[in-house]
Amino acid sequence: MSHRATVRRSLALTAAVLVGACSSQPPQVDPDAMTAPVPAIEIRAEVARAMLDTPLPPGAGWKPVVVDEGWYGEWSGGSMIEFQALCAWLGEAVEASGAKDDGRLAAVDAVLARIPTWRTFEDPALMDDTSRAFVLGLIDDAAHRDFDAVGPYLLANCR
Repeated sequence: MSHRATVRRSLALTAAVLVGACSSQPPQVDPDAMTAPVPAIEIRAEVARAMLDTPLPPGAGWKPVVVDEGWYGEWSGGSMIEFQALCAWLGEAVEASGAKDDGRLAAVDAVLARIPTWRTFEDPALMDDTSRAFVLGLIDDAAHRDFDAVGPYLLANCR
């Protein structure tokens, strides 16, 4: 075999190995693959829309949401609002239970039953299964008036 044939064979073998190695690697996940970047101006508008569409307990109000310039993931603004509402309704469950106010508790229960259908808590692209299970557990605990986990959650996340 000539030197030139040996070089060609070596190059072909090297190329085959490289192609095989690249194709056997697990695909790399692009952090922006699931959602396109959304500019801050669109997130601010989303926050405003979500505030209109997301219920709060009577007398509760929205905390200011600061959306700095930059790029955000899909439904970032809506998630900020839905998490605020989750906090408000969990807090209302604690207060209404302490006051033994059956009317307030009925309203709380009606909303707690709907929270799992809100986009933030339902869409698998927005929340992983472990986080969703945690939130659903909090909702279930509140519905059963078991506030052992709800209280610490409210203290840590809802001030």
